[in-house]
Amino acid sequence: MKRAIIAAIIVLAAGSFIFWKWIGIGPKPMSDKELAARMINELNERADVSEVQDIVKLDSRHLFVPFVSTNGEYGASFWVWDRFKWEIRSIDSDGNPRAWQLREGDPSKQYLVWNLARESKVEELDFYLIRNRNAGRSDGNDFYSPRVQMEKSVSLKDQRYGVSRIPDDWIDIQKSVPKQKGTGGTLGIWEWGRTGVKDFRIGYVPTLSGEREATHNSSTWSSTYGNIHLRYIFPLNEDELEHP
Repeated sequence: MKRAIIAAIIVLAAGSFIFWKWIGIGPKPMSDKELAARMINELNERADVSEVQDIVKLDSRHLFVPFVSTNGEYGASFWVWDRFKWEIRSIDSDGNPRAWQLREGDPSKQYLVWNLARESKVEELDFYLIRNRNAGRSDGNDFYSPRVQMEKSVSLKDQRYGVSRIPDDWIDIQKSVPKQKGTGGTLGIWEWGRTGVKDFRIGYVPTLSGEREATHNSSTWSSTYGNIHLRYIFPLNEDELEHP
């Protein structure tokens, strides 16, 4: 009986090895820009991609693919490796900044992404993590939340699209937020406002030829295909910021 069990385990292990060897272990590299453009257009003809600018690997299972459409729009697509193939989870007709959380509940897996047209003349993006001051009384206890304002700047002089991981100090703040009942773990930035735990938000200010100006999104479209934790980042006005 024992020998039969051992033999069955060996056969099962060998079969599993052959199966994984046949399908390939882990995501397959994706570097064909023409193929990526064709896949985007086949999924949504509105994208009308004329050129894929790059295929940016965030980690082994996530890709950021910026593109230019036939009519000159600078858009973005977001790819995930799932069930042995690359799948497009979202397509945006504009490349305004977004925040992408690759793994729910893991603050270290959050990225800022963008793809701005050259015509915009934006030379720098200044991203901010902000929490306004708050004070009050809850369940008989007084509380006070101090102002938080953290900044991260990225230059667009050499390249108009890009990806940047959330800074470590932003991650540390997220990890310091207490876990709430009913959640799977530490809350992401965009969940704080919804749950009322902490009033944090991300915004940005673009710098045009040395002058900082807040801009507003134009009329655009976005299509989502499956589960993805992707959020818009809205422009800030100078009066929303504090300076020493």
